[in-house]
Amino acid sequence: MLTNSYEGVLENWKVRLICQRARRMGFRGFDLDDVQQQVALALLDFCFDETKSNGANEATALTAVIDRQLAMIRRSEGREEQRREIAKQRCERYYDLTETELSLDVENAIRSLSELDQQVCRGLSMGNSMNQIAGSLGISWHTVRDRVEAIRRHFEQLGLEESCLSGKEAVSV
Repeated sequence: MLTNSYEGVLENWKVRLICQRARRMGFRGFDLDDVQQQVALALLDFCFDETKSNGANEATALTAVIDRQLAMIRRSEGREEQRREIAKQRCERYYDLTETELSLDVENAIRSLSELDQQVCRGLSMGNSMNQIAGSLGISWHTVRDRVEAIRRHFEQLGLEESCLSGKEAVSV
């Protein structure tokens, strides 16, 4: 049941309390190790002060700290699930477009760019880094970075943000 060892760091009753509270909040057995670690770190920072406890004992105060940490973990999981769902929807929307439609849209978007921006796009599409592009075009890295951001904004304005990679250094074409 208690696979993590906190001997000499955290008392066993506190570890058991973490497990009990986690199970009550719906965490499953395979989640308990990770949950124990996260909550144990918070408990190590916690210092019970009887004078500030309003009459609560240490176990009650620890339960409140544990519950707060577990709720924070659940909220974090919820936000991560929302991010995954948004990414999934973007992928579905992206793949709903046929390759031909997307290719034509991207070609038109690139054609409407300045000559310098088109050269930066070509460099990115060949897998060149911003430093390599700057060297080949005889411009500074900062200029290339600014052009990449301008290209990204241009693609986003045209509704082609899926054609831009999430990294700051690449636009796929």
